[in-house]
Amino acid sequence: METTEKDWEEIKPQELETDKQGIEEEQAETGPRALTDKMLGLMERISEYGYLTMAEVQFVFGNKTWAYKVMNGLRGQGFVADFDTLMSPRTGHYLTLRGYRVLGKFDRLKTGWRFRPERYSTFSFRHRMACAKVGLALEKHPLVFDFLPDIHC
Repeated sequence: METTEKDWEEIKPQELETDKQGIEEEQAETGPRALTDKMLGLMERISEYGYLTMAEVQFVFGNKTWAYKVMNGLRGQGFVADFDTLMSPRTGHYLTLRGYRVLGKFDRLKTGWRFRPERYSTFSFRHRMACAKVGLALEKHPLVFDFLPDIHC
């Protein structure tokens, strides 16, 4: 896999294995947390695009109030964090290391790349969000399956 994005970093196999062990330890410490299939699906989308804004999250859920409630829950559990996009919309949401670990544990991590907010650049923001909107719309079509954004191809 190749990418020209400088805000992505490849996940090393030993890091993924450590991540799977880490989530089991975290669950033992904090107890079980309720994650619905829809929440895991949103986390998958965030991992595939690197980050999403609330506009895309609302598109996934179809309800603004519910989208905010889910994001607050994921943020509260430490699976999602925010960063300043320096553009409009101002806030982007990305998966934390713990969020990636959860997806790995449930075998729902489709990409070997991890978004790093410290490497974020405004240069690709609009393109990435346009790709996310198109990808989320295509996912809902019955003839489209296993769609993966172009940033991972």
